[in-house]
Amino acid sequence: MTGVTEFAKAWRPEPDETIAGKVLIVDVRKNQYGEYSILTVKQDNGENLAVHCFHTVLKNGVDGVGVGDHIKIKYHGKLPTKDGERTYNAYTTEIEPSDEIVAGDASF
Repeated sequence: MTGVTEFAKAWRPEPDETIAGKVLIVDVRKNQYGEYSILTVKQDNGENLAVHCFHTVLKNGVDGVGVGDHIKIKYHGKLPTKDGERTYNAYTTEIEPSDEIVAGDASF
């Protein structure tokens, strides 16, 4: 399949599901609400999954993540806001920065 890019399957978590692994690709997409990151993560089991970071809590949680970093994301499900008026998609993220130098990385 020359010239065709194959995308990783999207991570569609259920509550209390976790993904962990090495960030292979950081891509940016636009939707009606602005830009968001799509992280291709090589899980510890070897499978690649794409994490679409358009929910606000996840978007903020992955800010600054880079290729080569190890990431762990847990989805907690929809939780009520403090005022109880709405719900939001709750995530926790842990990022372990990589010591690798990535080709094209100009942050020095």
